[in-house]
Amino acid sequence: MVKFLLVLAFILPVGAFTCFSQTADSTQINSAENKVPAAPKYFLALDKPGKISRIRFFTGNKITFKLVDEKRTYSGQITDIKKNSLVMWDTEIPLRDIRKIRLTNTSPVSSGLQFLGRLLKSGGLLFTVVGGGNYLLDVEPGENTLTFLTYTASAVVAGQILTSTSRNRTYKINQRNRLKTIEQFW
Repeated sequence: MVKFLLVLAFILPVGAFTCFSQTADSTQINSAENKVPAAPKYFLALDKPGKISRIRFFTGNKITFKLVDEKRTYSGQITDIKKNSLVMWDTEIPLRDIRKIRLTNTSPVSSGLQFLGRLLKSGGLLFTVVGGGNYLLDVEPGENTLTFLTYTASAVVAGQILTSTSRNRTYKINQRNRLKTIEQFW
């Protein structure tokens, strides 16, 4: 017990007079840091109505868009974001020139729905063709053939609905969907 108290009596004063969170060089302020303020950093925000009302794009994100009076779609990585423009391919693109933004839906649920929709469309189309051929070649087509054709055609329609609801979204930039830059404070 005495040994423990002696060790404790030695460690407590040493620990009380040293601060491990700041070293000597981190507390010194460079004179160059005082003179030149850091340039503000921005991120791009697409404000839109709906459950998710703001979609953020940061430097390094991939973006796909169309420019005003052009039919070509541009896609690439954002190099820098400035007050009223974004920089891609060493070219500054003003935000007022962007007409549409396309967002790819990459969530696992969306990918699963896309796969299921394509599977239903392909399988339904294949079995519709097989059922149609069976209906045309059969001398006396029964009620089962028409029921089969109805089910396979509905599978094609269900597949089309699934793929169209989980597809990529395109937002036209207007009063409802606004594209702007916001300064980062973190």
